Order: sequence, then C-alpha cells, then structure tokens
Amino acid sequence: MARGDHRKRRQGQAEMQRAQAETEQTQREAAERTRASSQGRMNNGHDADSGGRTWSSLIYGSNDKGQDVTLSLGRSGTPPEGEYLIADGHKSRDEFYGEDDQGQKGHDHGGGRGGYKDRGQYSG
Repeated sequence: MARGDHRKRRQGQAEMQRAQAETEQTQREAAERTRASSQGRMNNGHDADSGGRTWSSLIYGSNDKGQDVTLSLGRSGTPPEGEYLIADGHKSRDEFYGEDDQGQKGHDHGGGRGGYKDRGQYSG
C-alpha cells in the first residue's frame, strides 16, 4: 500500500472518530436538555397529570419513527431515579397509570434494576 493510502486511511479513521465523538456529545446534550425540560414541567405530585412524588408529570412527544408516545421519568433523588415509563400514543393519566381488564398497567417500565418490563404498551 502506498504511503498516501495509509495517510488517507488514518485521516478517514480520525474523521470517523471525531464524528462519533460529536454524535455522542450531541446525544448527551439532548438527553440533558430532555431531562432539564421534563424537570421544568414537574411539580410536587399533586396535579391531575402527575405520577405522584416519584414520577414526573406525563410528557407527550414522539419517538424517532415519528410515533406519538407518553413518557414519565423517575424523579431525581427518589427510588425510580433513572427509570422511565413509556407507552404508545398520547394517553391520559388514567390510561397511563391505570390497569386494563386483565390487570396490565398502561405503560412499559424501563431502566430499573429489573431491566425492561414489557407490558405490550410500547411498540417502539
């Protein structure tokens, strides 16, 4: 392989590493903005949209496929900190936290010590 080819390969690898680092930084910043935004919408757990003292108010958004989702995040300093609840569609508080006729809650649960609890509520 010619010297110029080695140089081009190293430059390409360096560019890929820079791009990957930038992507990771962008993802970290987006996650922090999402967390800060959701915390800004949180309250003390007493409004009709709240998940109580341990979960954020419901957050309505869409996933990377453009599908509507409902999300709630574990509050900082509480046992579910770092966990999340998620469901397809924009659900009301009762639909999201309630149970269906079979006793299944209206959301899936992720991020906890038990891994992901798939209740069939998020197809993501």
